[in-house]
Amino acid sequence: MADLWQHQIEAVKRARSLPYYALHFEAGTGKTLTAIQIMRERFNTKRRILRTLIFCPPIVIGNWREEWFKFTKIDRKDVIALTGTGAQRLKVFQQNAFNEEKQRKGKVFITNYESLLMAPLYKSFIEWAPEQFVHDESHRTKSHSGKMAQALDLLTNKYSKPSLRLNLTGTAILNNPMDLFMQFKILMGGFPTLESLVTGKHITNFFQFRMTYFEDKNAKWRGQENYFPDWKPKPSTTELFGRLLASVSMSVDKADCLDLPGEIDVTIPVPLTKEQRADYHKFEQDMVIQKEGYNYTADIAMVKALRLMQIASGFISGMTAPDESEMQPIKYEYKDTEREKALKELLEQLCVEKGKKCLVWAVWKQNYETIKKVCDELKIRYVECHGLVSARGKEEARRSFIQDGEIKVWIGHPYSGGIGVNLIVAPYTIWYSRSFSLEQYEQAKARNYRGGQTEKVTHYHLVAQDTIEPEIVDSLRNKKSIADLIMSKTNIYRK
Repeated sequence: MADLWQHQIEAVKRARSLPYYALHFEAGTGKTLTAIQIMRERFNTKRRILRTLIFCPPIVIGNWREEWFKFTKIDRKDVIALTGTGAQRLKVFQQNAFNEEKQRKGKVFITNYESLLMAPLYKSFIEWAPEQFVHDESHRTKSHSGKMAQALDLLTNKYSKPSLRLNLTGTAILNNPMDLFMQFKILMGGFPTLESLVTGKHITNFFQFRMTYFEDKNAKWRGQENYFPDWKPKPSTTELFGRLLASVSMSVDKADCLDLPGEIDVTIPVPLTKEQRADYHKFEQDMVIQKEGYNYTADIAMVKALRLMQIASGFISGMTAPDESEMQPIKYEYKDTEREKALKELLEQLCVEKGKKCLVWAVWKQNYETIKKVCDELKIRYVECHGLVSARGKEEARRSFIQDGEIKVWIGHPYSGGIGVNLIVAPYTIWYSRSFSLEQYEQAKARNYRGGQTEKVTHYHLVAQDTIEPEIVDSLRNKKSIADLIMSKTNIYRK
């Protein structure tokens, strides 16, 4: 068993006798290993493998299996990944979860949250009656009306009687403290109040939760034509949430518990070409431009923002219906952009001259083609991990990037390639483009700035000045204020 950091030891001790616990560990602080140690102790106490079901993002299924084998003596046949089609998952599950007499067997199954929506497999989960649940990146179940969240809630609180439930996430609150409700309803059967910590009768209805802890700042306008609710925490909520969650969760940040080398953010201004600048200003004013006979338009503010981000990154896309036929995608690419040139200079310096590995994040598939073209020109080997790559391809990319010293560049999307994987082999990051998502931003930055990193990590942000991009970067850096206030109340290093 690996030596644990002090905060991991403390978490294992706190969760030792509890039926549920939440590890709100910032990415890179070892929450997977901590969860395994918590479960490992219970295996040893019962002298058997407890029926364990782990839900996580697809890209980290392989990583979870490796962690089990690395840090425990459990047999490889007892830790099983459920991937592929619903029929394939069901077949593997039934072959391993039950013996010939249909008796339940102690195993560890690891799968992604989408398995909850596969009806035959979900039914088999119920029949197997898991004794332990792990919800990795539990913020993915924050929506009280989401189908996956509701299915998981029923599985853990109605159809099973687990002896342990664990929530794991570094971003329990993404934008609003209301994000906590469904995660804790799944974890402990409802959201606590001061009274329910004694009685056990927690709040199980989202609207009751909202009325208890939040207030509508626009309530006086209710009934008027332009009324819209503006729910904000009541004055006492921030402090109260911290007190309520302190006994069932623990938060740690990298800066508090890890002695990591420095982390630097470097903004690299990338001017727009004359054509880009003209189109950017026109679209900003008119919400329409014409390129090569096609009109690119936006009808709402969000689409306008996305189109402006596209222009800044080197292209614009849209849809058209020529001759009243079916809608077809269209795109226009800008040539010889300064962003592409800046990327080439950076990769030549970091990967060719220094021989280092680098993560390149982008959110548009058109960007991937540009990044690959630059790598090909520099004769740099790369792997891809984004929405156009299969689950198996992503896992192969992860292994190859870590193990093959000749592969220097990781081309990924912050969502599909930026969660749960350990990429400390790369001391450099380049943000070619980005989205509005704080979750994606924080998670992707933590891929290489995490426990085990021995080199200073530098994040290069390619940002077009006098565009929407600087505002987005500022927004991502400042969006955590409410989340920080609440989560700091359960941070053992900040009493």
